[in-house]
Amino acid sequence: MCGRMNITSDPLQEVLMDLVGQSVSVRDNHNASPMSQVWIARVSNEHEREAMQAQWWLVPSWVKEPGTKYSMFNARSENLSKSNAFRGPFKRQRCVIPCTGFYEWKRQGQVRQPYYIAPAEEAALYLAGLWDEWVNRETDEVLTSCTVITTDACEQLKFLHHRQPVMLERDAIDSWVDPNAHTSQFESLFRPSLPYSLTVTPVSTYVNNSRNFGAQCYEGTGQPIELRA
Repeated sequence: MCGRMNITSDPLQEVLMDLVGQSVSVRDNHNASPMSQVWIARVSNEHEREAMQAQWWLVPSWVKEPGTKYSMFNARSENLSKSNAFRGPFKRQRCVIPCTGFYEWKRQGQVRQPYYIAPAEEAALYLAGLWDEWVNRETDEVLTSCTVITTDACEQLKFLHHRQPVMLERDAIDSWVDPNAHTSQFESLFRPSLPYSLTVTPVSTYVNNSRNFGAQCYEGTGQPIELRA
């Protein structure tokens, strides 16, 4: 599962520049939660690689109006070809959602201890995502939204949660965002794995409140655990 992530301007501005070849201005949000704006890298309808902000809660193009009745910030990899909401975007509207790290909670007695998961050596995590666009018929305003794809947790992460976001290796990104690539080639990406080494660090419950955005969200309160790829 992935329900909170860290968006830090340095290094994400450089990461996005590397992904799409364009300069963007990224604002820090050390506690991005569903419904907030995150950055995605995609191939646009004009067949150009671009970086843009998107609402982290997918709104299918065919719905009458946006809503929160169903949880749409994560998409289970095993349901992508079955779901009415995800089937179309999975075919041609795949994106990368780069982030500095994400948070997960583990129950310890009566307390849910938050942990910060970040790359040990890479500049960012490259999360596999889907995007869609919904158009307000009255105003013609376009709402771009996205979702993070999840899979079963690999052995190293099972102590935190039974699900994990699908993390892409850098050399898998080009084919993932290519709208002409067939979905059958991505089956191996959804297998539980650790494509790069991570650090898992306990942090304070300050991050529990989604209105807290400061750097204290990811500051460690204990010894980090290193997970080797």
